[in-house]
Amino acid sequence: MKAEERHLAEAEKILDKAFRRPANGDKEKWQRNLHRQALKAAQMGLAEAQYWVGRSYREGYGVQENAPKAAEWLCLAAEQGHPAAQVELGQMYQYGEGVAQDKVEAFRWISQAADAEEPMALYEMAMHYLADIDEPQVETAFVYFMRAAKLNEMYSQYEVARMLWEGEVVARDTTAAQYWCLEAEAQECDEAMVWHAKRIIAG
Repeated sequence: MKAEERHLAEAEKILDKAFRRPANGDKEKWQRNLHRQALKAAQMGLAEAQYWVGRSYREGYGVQENAPKAAEWLCLAAEQGHPAAQVELGQMYQYGEGVAQDKVEAFRWISQAADAEEPMALYEMAMHYLADIDEPQVETAFVYFMRAAKLNEMYSQYEVARMLWEGEVVARDTTAAQYWCLEAEAQECDEAMVWHAKRIIAG
């Protein structure tokens, strides 16, 4: 094993150990320790650890929220091809969170993650095509929603259900719509639950 591979293998061991939450342990203490250990592994160049450090700074998970630091670490992981980091970094560029807003850069990162079949990236791509002010590309959006739905992304499952029920873009299929709605509800998707309730009331 090469020196670099041994280095990353050690980083993986550090991160794996950090994720082992003690039974009945203090949650906040565990989160703080997870951040510290993930940071150690991230500094060793492990993309997965860099991603978790970025998420920790973005969400205040075991550390004080710090959007610029979140973007910095997510970028390191994204540049190594980490799909989840790519989509989160893309979201930060989309909304100017910790970085200057740049929708071109947002699309670049999210589309890379979508190419790797990252579920949330596929959802974001669908929303991108729906949000086209000049000409919403609804059929393309549906394709992305369906790809994400099949990967168990609940918001996409809800959107697929809604679009199949309405039958404006694809052939109306109420049976398939109900299937995808129930799949989203199983994950406690509020939008799906509300939509389903309205369908029941409407008869």
